[in-house]
Formats: sequence, structure tokens, C-alpha cells
Amino acid sequence: MTSPLLVQAEGADGSIENWDGNQAKFGIDGDKDPEDPMNMLDQCKTTNEALAALEAFLKKIAAKDGEFDRGAIGLMGMQVKKGNKELPKEAWSPECQAKLTEVIQSLG
Repeated sequence: MTSPLLVQAEGADGSIENWDGNQAKFGIDGDKDPEDPMNMLDQCKTTNEALAALEAFLKKIAAKDGEFDRGAIGLMGMQVKKGNKELPKEAWSPECQAKLTEVIQSLG
């Protein structure tokens, strides 16, 4: 997946394809959709990126755009919260926690 830093700071082109025909923005194997909230949450490095990922979940859930695994989303949220992913532990704000709770509750 093309790094947001490379795109913003260096103007990286996420549409460049590798030998397998996968665009950089989708990762080496072509399976990392940058618009997928789960990938967004997995890759977030700042509080704002975490909040954007959680907002993206809420929008997709409201639009009934896809299937959502409540357990997988909750687990990912807890991994991010505990600092086991890209986001520093101290960047998981109370607002992030409230937004994660909102996402989980919206799934019933």
C-alpha cells in the first residue's frame, strides 16, 4: 500500500503497477484497498487517521456497503488501542475509544 507520507511529501504515484499488475496503492499482492476501513485502521499512525478509519466504518455500515465482522473490527480496534499496530499507544484518544464503541454498537 502506498504510504500516505510518500504520497503527500514526495508525490508518490499509487497507480504504478508492479510486475504482477497490482497498483502500488493496493500493496504488493493487490489486497490492501486504501479505502477499506479495516486497512485504514490497521495502517493508521495518528489519532486523526484512526478517527478517519472509524468514521469510514460508520459510513459503510450506514450505507450497508459490505459485510462486517463485529468481532474482527473489535479485535483490530483493541490491537490498535494497545499499540500492537502502527498507531502509538498514546495516540489512541478517548474520542477514538468512543468512536470504536459507536462502530461496534452500530453493528447490533
